[in-house]
Amino acid sequence: MDAELNEILGLAADAAQSKVAAVLAFCPLGARVFAGRGLLQHPEEYVPVTASVYERMFPSYRAVTLPAGHLPTDIRRILSADLSGSYLAFPLFVDMDRHGVLILRREGSAGWAEAEIAHLERFARLIRLRMRNMLDALAAQTVFEQSDSGLMIGRFLTDDTGEASDLLIENANNAFRAFVGNDMPDRLLPLWPDATVILAAAATLMADAPTQKLELPGPHGGMEWFEARFRRLADDRLLLMVTEVSERRRLFQRLVEQEERRRLANRLAELGVWDFDPATGHTTVDDNLRGMFGVVGARPIGFAQVLRAIPNADRRRARREAAALLLSESKEGVSFPIRVKGIDDGTMRHIMVSGVRMTRHDGRPAWLIGAARDITLRVEREERDRLLHQELGHRLKNTVTLVLGLVNQTFRTSRDIEGARTALMSRIRALGAAHEHILIGDTNGARFEDVVQGALAFGEFEPGRIRASGPELRVGQRSALHLALVLHELVTNAVKYGALSSEAGRIVIRWSIEDQNAVMEWRESGGPRIAPPARSSFGTRLIASGLTGGGQAAADIQYHPEGFYCRLSAPLSELAG
Repeated sequence: MDAELNEILGLAADAAQSKVAAVLAFCPLGARVFAGRGLLQHPEEYVPVTASVYERMFPSYRAVTLPAGHLPTDIRRILSADLSGSYLAFPLFVDMDRHGVLILRREGSAGWAEAEIAHLERFARLIRLRMRNMLDALAAQTVFEQSDSGLMIGRFLTDDTGEASDLLIENANNAFRAFVGNDMPDRLLPLWPDATVILAAAATLMADAPTQKLELPGPHGGMEWFEARFRRLADDRLLLMVTEVSERRRLFQRLVEQEERRRLANRLAELGVWDFDPATGHTTVDDNLRGMFGVVGARPIGFAQVLRAIPNADRRRARREAAALLLSESKEGVSFPIRVKGIDDGTMRHIMVSGVRMTRHDGRPAWLIGAARDITLRVEREERDRLLHQELGHRLKNTVTLVLGLVNQTFRTSRDIEGARTALMSRIRALGAAHEHILIGDTNGARFEDVVQGALAFGEFEPGRIRASGPELRVGQRSALHLALVLHELVTNAVKYGALSSEAGRIVIRWSIEDQNAVMEWRESGGPRIAPPARSSFGTRLIASGLTGGGQAAADIQYHPEGFYCRLSAPLSELAG
């Protein structure tokens, strides 16, 4: 019997000068009768009082006085044979649930005064309060015992310096015993040496501080890991809950590895990943895509910044494509190119954007996910190729004109057919060699001087009419082809309109290196007076594209009366490409 409850019963019997003080306890406190003082026929047995009897005795949950002859049969069965006297009964309930009856018996026929009943009601309230605590403790103990997590309550032990040295295990549930092994000593560290970190962390906590959490290897080693949640209680006690998290850690590790593999694959494939939620406007981009948008560092960018970085025409297209994709039920995605001006670096880039529509099954609007690839180099290469193709067509027309001119000039100045044939074949072979140099080039690059001389070779100009000089300089294959086309255009224009169209005309070509830039100057003199063309032809635009046609190449073109002049430049790094 609960000692505190027994004491309250004894006090109640003394106060009432009663021979009997009994509590008929119902489950879950136990199937037995708790006896105070007096005679009971079955003090160690449980004789239930039915709900109907309880309700007849206490229709209003208040104390009742009963003559001996009016006691319910269920009550009489457990009382002594002497049923004389008068009885006072109090209902014992917790939260309106019936849990027992307090019965007080007084010999004789004297009744129970109202003041006396009110006084004894205080003892009934004490008993009800104690029963509530017992029920709460019972419920807590049930949860403690039946928990799937290991639970332990221990008291701190200290060494000679006052530092926490171990935990004395006061209570542990079955799951904790299984965790450390059923042959469990009374101290924690011999069972689980790695728990020293729990002890060190808990020793610094105040009582009732928030619950702390750590993950540790298990007491038996191996690959098992456990999450330890602990909280310091009053009286130097610690509540510890242990849950195995091995599988969760393995899953998390696999997710981390998968994410790293995805990042590596995206980096190698030069892909940027994005998602967009139209309901919130929230946009997420990875590091690769931030680089494509010219963002310095790892700072996040929002939807508004993304839109501002896209020029108006491309922005309207992106909006149309996104809207059509959101409204479509098709699972097919879309791909389209856009231009982007760097948010931080201001560089214009070309990006191919691909996206698919994701469907939510909870009724919320769909969202978009996708990838992007920087296609700036491809676009620039295609533009250069287009320019070259146009130039080749233009060059073909010029070549036909030159060949016809060569034929006419040769036959006009030759004295016989054989001499004309020999001269004509020589000039045509020189022209073919120039074309071969332009179209094939050197896979390892070429010398700047060779490119210049190759472009001038077909003309068979008189010695001294064209002077070309400059330092040793290497030109990449693509830049060599572009440079040869530019020089051919300059020579063709000089033959048609400039210095080489008259006998007195001269051309000086000089190239140099200035501040990590390659510079070539073309200066004509002695030819007819010239003026800027009325319209910008394709050839003029080609010359204006500079030495390489790249983004950092520059051209200064001047039409002086005494002769044409241009200054073309490009970074050495671009010239080597």
